[in-house]
Amino acid sequence: MKTIAAVDLKNGKKRADGHVQFFGEDFHIIHIAAGGDMEAVADALEKFDGRADALALENIRFHSGVASQSLRDQQENKIQELCRFFSTPVATGRRLHTVCRKWTMDRIQQLTGDDLFDEAAVLFTSGLADASIAQWLLEFTEKFSFCDPILSGGIPKILHSIEDLRLYADYVQPLTEKVSSKKMVDRTFFLNACNRHMVSAGIQSADIVVVPHPGFSEGIGSCGIDELDGKTVITAAVSVDRLNFLKQRGVRMVIDTIPKMTERVFGPGVLEAMVMVASGGALRSLTVRGIENILVRLQATPRVIFPFKTGHRKPHGA
Repeated sequence: MKTIAAVDLKNGKKRADGHVQFFGEDFHIIHIAAGGDMEAVADALEKFDGRADALALENIRFHSGVASQSLRDQQENKIQELCRFFSTPVATGRRLHTVCRKWTMDRIQQLTGDDLFDEAAVLFTSGLADASIAQWLLEFTEKFSFCDPILSGGIPKILHSIEDLRLYADYVQPLTEKVSSKKMVDRTFFLNACNRHMVSAGIQSADIVVVPHPGFSEGIGSCGIDELDGKTVITAAVSVDRLNFLKQRGVRMVIDTIPKMTERVFGPGVLEAMVMVASGGALRSLTVRGIENILVRLQATPRVIFPFKTGHRKPHGA
């Protein structure tokens, strides 16, 4: 049996451990909740270093290509600095999620039809995380809304173009991180309420809402049926709990950018760790072609979920 120790960088509540089969191999998944405490993350990795077949980091919000190279390098360096102390390979999920997201979006029209994205109003709770989806959607629509200034910087402003998002990433976002502007705004009731209202109004006017896996709660966790009824939501690693949340709010369609590879839904870090072990246990074995071959061998298809089965919300009172 192979063992994966998965350390959650964000959530403080421990998930239940479990067993799953992947390519004929039994895997024991051990979940460790670190709650954002990097010392706890390091301690957990050290505890299982040499004892597990692979370590996994969950709930890392990676910046995509629209962010400045210096910002991406800074993030990558922090993760590499943390991981280089351990002899057991550490999976972050970035490589697998990048490949799967492109693989899904390239095939999604086969299941959703040609008109889903045409001239659709699309709101991104984090354009920095999901800019690659925005780039893909440019073929169909330019009606974009990016909530990065509000949700990551505390600035009451929604962006409406990829170029504006790029300027924000290069010049504004680094400053908001330095001064911790989001934390200050969160302590100010009026500004916080104003920001929440802007995001809520933006979601209500959108046809499609794109939410990254690590920022699901911050992005739409406070939304109700008024905001999400009838929407299409694009996200990743949709668990049963998250699917129930979306169903209760009347979401019509959910597009999961990570195909379901096992009977249970895992985040990209755990999945990448399992693929890494199945491929020989080395991070360098995780090539784009190798991950695509895994998807072919699994006979994977894009994961499109209609919470109400028929593709339409149940009639009121049904």
